[in-house]
Amino acid sequence: MPRLTALKPKVATLDTRLRYAEQPLGLTPDQAYGRVRRQSSPVDRLYTSSRWRAVRAEQLSREPLCCMCIAEDGRAVTATVCDHVTPHRGDVVAFWAGPFQSLCAHHHNAAKQREENAAARA
Repeated sequence: MPRLTALKPKVATLDTRLRYAEQPLGLTPDQAYGRVRRQSSPVDRLYTSSRWRAVRAEQLSREPLCCMCIAEDGRAVTATVCDHVTPHRGDVVAFWAGPFQSLCAHHHNAAKQREENAAARA
C-alpha cells in the first residue's frame, strides 16, 4: 500500500492562525506587529493624525523631489516620505519642531536608517 507523502502537515500553519486570530483578515505577521506597535506608542500614533498629514503634504509640495537622490547622482526621483532631518527619538516636541526633508522610500527606509543607527551606536 503506497504512503501519502504529498500531503503537507497542517500543525505548523495552525499555530500561525491561532496566534494572529485576533487580527483582521489579510494582515501578515509584520503588519499585525506594526499595528500593535503603533497603537501602543504615543509618538507613532502622531503619524496617523490629520496635523501630520497636513505637514507631510505641505513638505512634499514644497520639495517634490528626493533630496538624497539629487545629492548623490543628480537623479530626479519623486519623494514620497516627509522625513525628520534630526531624529525625534520619541520626543513629541521634537516631532513637530522639524526640520523636515523630502525623501524617496528607498532612501528613507535604507540609507537614512543606516545613518541614524550608526550615529546612535557611536
